[in-house]
Amino acid sequence: FDQAYDLNRAVIIGDGDSVATKDIIIFSNAESGLSTTGIFGSAGFNIFNVVNFDASYTSMKADVNEFNSFNAALTLNTDHIPKFSEASAYYQHNNDQDPFIIESENTILGYRIGWEVSKGVSLIWDYRQFYRDNGIGLEPVKQTSIETTFNF
Repeated sequence: FDQAYDLNRAVIIGDGDSVATKDIIIFSNAESGLSTTGIFGSAGFNIFNVVNFDASYTSMKADVNEFNSFNAALTLNTDHIPKFSEASAYYQHNNDQDPFIIESENTILGYRIGWEVSKGVSLIWDYRQFYRDNGIGLEPVKQTSIETTFNF
């Protein structure tokens, strides 16, 4: 599961006459005995305990289908910034031929900013953008949520 699970767990096929789950489309016949192979790699670095960067890449092959994923996150250490509990940006692109094309139905990008309202209680501003096919092309969908988190 990833942040795109709710957005693409089921997709409409053809003219809208049927619906299929994402894994059925990716690996169309699970009973075929088709084996999958692939690679996974991840790397991360920390700059003076101020900024963390983490990225991962996956390439999976099943028969003639190839699906690639790229995930990256940049996180600021907010321990020394008063009132900030979180500051991060992220990019996710899963199960696509080219995970570096930003405008795709499989892309989610955004940022999270946390503001500490009291000891152990934060308000999180979570902005994300993804793309939806509107029949004539992809349109960006912008979504903002505000969360309350409790840390104890």
